[in-house]
Amino acid sequence: MANLKDHYDPWFRSFDMDYSDLDRANRFISELHRFEAAGEMPRLQILRLPNDHTAGTSAGKPTRTAYLAENDLALGRVIEAISRSKFWPETAVFVVEDDAQDGPDHVDAHRTIAYAISPWVRRCTVDSTLYSTTSMLRTMELILGLRPMTPFDAAAMPMSAAV
Repeated sequence: MANLKDHYDPWFRSFDMDYSDLDRANRFISELHRFEAAGEMPRLQILRLPNDHTAGTSAGKPTRTAYLAENDLALGRVIEAISRSKFWPETAVFVVEDDAQDGPDHVDAHRTIAYAISPWVRRCTVDSTLYSTTSMLRTMELILGLRPMTPFDAAAMPMSAAV
């Protein structure tokens, strides 16, 4: 953990299903405001909002619908805050579900949705290109001017049809 010192928010609670995604969003937004006051923000940030997973029908836990609604609201609040910040003109946000959540669809059991959110993204379009999570990583590397970390992201197709 010594290598990560000063490179993560020690007050951000990560994968804890008993902690609200709305509280995670509040923490991220408070840091965003702090970055605005300071005048700069890290070029790459990773935010985890894990409560689209559910506790099923466990006693005392929110329902599946409540978990999903909370997760959607938290993401919406984060995007709203970023899009109203001074950083918005130079920002790209990538969102991916970590799994298909509700099982296989008519195409592939591993398929899921992803969002690219930015002033630079093509508006009112759906890009049905077959990308992988590594494609998203490669796109981020290209935007940030970073070299690929592995042969896998070096060979991945960037999301050029979307951004």
